[in-house]
Amino acid sequence: MGDRAIVLLSGGLDSAVCLWWTMKKGWEPLTLTFNYHQRNPRELKATERLTQESDAKEFKVIEVPFLMEVMDNPLNGVEHYEDEIPSSYIPARNTVFYAIAASWAETVDAAWIVGGHNKIDFTHYPDSRPEYIEAMNRAFKLGTFIGQRRGLNIVTPLAGLSKVEILKMALTLEVPLHLTWSCHGKGEKACGLCEACRTRKDIFRQVGIDDPIEYD
Repeated sequence: MGDRAIVLLSGGLDSAVCLWWTMKKGWEPLTLTFNYHQRNPRELKATERLTQESDAKEFKVIEVPFLMEVMDNPLNGVEHYEDEIPSSYIPARNTVFYAIAASWAETVDAAWIVGGHNKIDFTHYPDSRPEYIEAMNRAFKLGTFIGQRRGLNIVTPLAGLSKVEILKMALTLEVPLHLTWSCHGKGEKACGLCEACRTRKDIFRQVGIDDPIEYD
């Protein structure tokens, strides 16, 4: 087995592709997810099932209850920027996630942290853009012994890809799509009506295959 890699796993299609991409690279994956304010329990269940189906040797769930979407925070100070900030934005979320991932990476001698940011994310979330990732990698080189010794780097294999391209990549990597969860709802089946469900159904339609998950 090659280098160890911490894979940030959300339970959705993008992060599942990242996990299978990591295995294809010959790296040894360890999966990491976070439970924060109003995190969908179905997403957490999906992270467990995907990890069990993969070659991951270890899985961690980190509790970060203080993280919440900016518009859901009663103490938010962004009233003057509401037209610019998406309601789903969680302040400094990726900075928190990558810092925790780097801490774990240093204890298990992992060389890589794998994140699932894609082209659509760049439009809405400044902490997913390539220049942010480059800055974090510089910080790891300066602020961790493992970074100084032989390098600790975030890699984003989906950067620049569309959702359709990511689904095609999933098919090539034989990702178990039936184990992924995209819906914002908390039912036993995907609602089929939320934005995430509509996007998912649309990309499966464009690729010309059936979605293996059940919709309500």
